[in-house]
Amino acid sequence: MNRTTQIFVFMFIVAILLIAQFVTGAPELGNKPYIDSTGYFSIIPPCGWDIQNYPSDPRGRVAFKKKEGNESAEIQVLVQAAEVTDFFYFARKIKSNLEKIGLKPEWQPVMFSEIPAIKSVLTLSVRGRKKKFLNLRFLSGKLYHDIEFSGSTELFDKYQDVFIKTIASYEIGKRKSEGHVAAKKQKTESYLCLAKVAVEFGDRKNAVLFLDEGLKNDPENKELLDLKENFKQ
Repeated sequence: MNRTTQIFVFMFIVAILLIAQFVTGAPELGNKPYIDSTGYFSIIPPCGWDIQNYPSDPRGRVAFKKKEGNESAEIQVLVQAAEVTDFFYFARKIKSNLEKIGLKPEWQPVMFSEIPAIKSVLTLSVRGRKKKFLNLRFLSGKLYHDIEFSGSTELFDKYQDVFIKTIASYEIGKRKSEGHVAAKKQKTESYLCLAKVAVEFGDRKNAVLFLDEGLKNDPENKELLDLKENFKQ
């Protein structure tokens, strides 16, 4: 697997498993989507997992839980108003906030459903047992989406493929269709944002790959060209 493939492996797996969902029927998922009462999102939960709603919470929020013995796995979605709407500062703020409380996950900027996102993986010791957390965080307009998958290391590994299928079904509510020119511009800006975040997180090689992807979409984009030129100096 070459480096370009690796950087987009999360997006690629999501796309493949989404296709598989319709080809095979994806028995791990339910038959109908969960639609958030606020209209912020919809998602198809894993089949047989318990659903926990939060009716008094004004944010878009739901949790799907799978309990096995004394252990459990959980997928939680939280959507709320964003403190910042610029993706670069959004990513920087998340990283800074977690570092302030001593948490240092493995970070990776990724493209999710043509939206720039931050993927993080963290392992913590909770009551003497190791627990893993995978978060996918992104902005949609003025809303902040945080999709989290967590569980003991055993259940995390066991249900990680189910989580990927679940997240592949995630739909942002009230999305307006865009024209071709607007969509192309948005895609270019997304790759530029991802490149800047990769630089901020010390991921220089992946930053160059994001710039290359952006230039494939818009070869004459000055910001992309200038930033790539800076890497040569």
